[in-house]
Amino acid sequence: THSLLRSDTHCDTGNSTKTTNKSIKFEQPTLIENVDQRITQDVDKLCTQAATLLSIVVITPGLIVFYMCYLWRLFGWVAPIACFVYFILSACITTVFTKSLAALIYRQEKLEGYFRLNHMLYRIYIESIALLKASSYEDSKLNDSFKKVYENQKQTINVRFPLYLATNWFSYFG
Repeated sequence: THSLLRSDTHCDTGNSTKTTNKSIKFEQPTLIENVDQRITQDVDKLCTQAATLLSIVVITPGLIVFYMCYLWRLFGWVAPIACFVYFILSACITTVFTKSLAALIYRQEKLEGYFRLNHMLYRIYIESIALLKASSYEDSKLNDSFKKVYENQKQTINVRFPLYLATNWFSYFG
């Protein structure tokens, strides 16, 4: 954190600068702590995710080709075509639910952020609110904000449930 107070003395200790003002002490980090550890963790995550993605990208097309050839030999041309039609149908149905869910999730994040901001401001200005006798107004504002979050969460659940059913239906019967 940065200090707005002027300091009487400065001491440079390498990783951080200590600023003192009479009896108040502030520490201001000048460097990122544990840089090597953070870089190592980021590289590890990158490699793990890249390996997972690569395995999916390489293996999935091979599996599709193998099973299409296998079905073609067993049942003729009808089986691979039926599989593709089933896949396209399931993709279209789940896409409809996913688009509406994405909009609701975006709105949920926005409403939760607004609610957290209002709550933080309420806590910061609680004395001013009490002195101005505006607690009923601020309470109603917070309650309205919470109701919006709650109603949007209910809508999200109502859209997630059919998406979950459709996804599992197509996975199980596909």
